[in-house]
Amino acid sequence: MFRPIKRLAWIRYIPYVSWISILLLLVPFVSRAASKTEDFSLSKLGVAGEILGLIPADLDRDSLVDIVVFHKKGLPPQETRWVSV
Repeated sequence: MFRPIKRLAWIRYIPYVSWISILLLLVPFVSRAASKTEDFSLSKLGVAGEILGLIPADLDRDSLVDIVVFHKKGLPPQETRWVSV
């Protein structure tokens, strides 16, 4: 005999799929809120004189950014220029 096809049989799974998708979307927010670690820390750095330029670069290839600062001390004609890392 001919048996009719249940075309909309998947509809009964919609509530389960929606709850699972909502929970999966909330996982990054919950895990971020649960981890109380800070990604950055504030450090104050200073050099003597006037800063002429600043370049963030990885000089020693340790995958950490080094800060290169160009600055000058004194007044002309006795001013000196410095490069600090």
